[in-house]
Amino acid sequence: MARRAVMTLALAATCATAPAVAVAAPAQPAPPAPATFDGAASVGTASAQFGEDAIDLGPLAPCTTDGPATASTPGVASADNSVVFGPGESKCEPNPDTGLWKVAAKGRNFRLNALKAYGGPEIRVSSFSAGCTITAQGRAQASVSVGGVSGLSGVSFIGVLPINYTVDVPGAKAEDPVLARVTLNSVVTPSSGRGGLTVSAFKVQLFPDGGPGSGTITVGQATCTPVNADS
Repeated sequence: MARRAVMTLALAATCATAPAVAVAAPAQPAPPAPATFDGAASVGTASAQFGEDAIDLGPLAPCTTDGPATASTPGVASADNSVVFGPGESKCEPNPDTGLWKVAAKGRNFRLNALKAYGGPEIRVSSFSAGCTITAQGRAQASVSVGGVSGLSGVSFIGVLPINYTVDVPGAKAEDPVLARVTLNSVVTPSSGRGGLTVSAFKVQLFPDGGPGSGTITVGQATCTPVNADS
């Protein structure tokens, strides 16, 4: 079952244009506005433990507003192919149209096969993206898209994907522990209330109530923090 949803936390700031002025020499492009926040993005991470078997992937193709500005990955998989990320890229650059900085990551062909050994499904995400920015007015904006999700049951929403939309993956038997807790459009904000956020397209917590494994897998993530958030 394919699903695609897009979420935007705030409307983009409007821009006013100055009247045209005749000049003798060609106008030079304005330099990009300085970053109004600290930002970072990555295609994903996976940290999990199953008995003596450990999985440690990522962060994949990380970028930050301090550099590198762009990064990419051809894809990577754990040794047993229980977690697979396809190709993806991240960007932490100013938008040439607005001058505002944005951090974002996107990718495709994520697969989680680790749950099959416990009677669970193979979970797939064919495409995903996550991004955020802080406007010149200090407002946080975030956007997420998730497409081609399969292996999850009980997914039901109308229109825009809600923030922190969570679905549990049950065990093969009623008495079995929950195999995973999956959150689409995960948004975490600082408890200080001073702005900023971390947005993830798709997040998996393995055996959240205890069981034969543990760990967290994040698929597409971006973090934006205003530069004065800790002041």
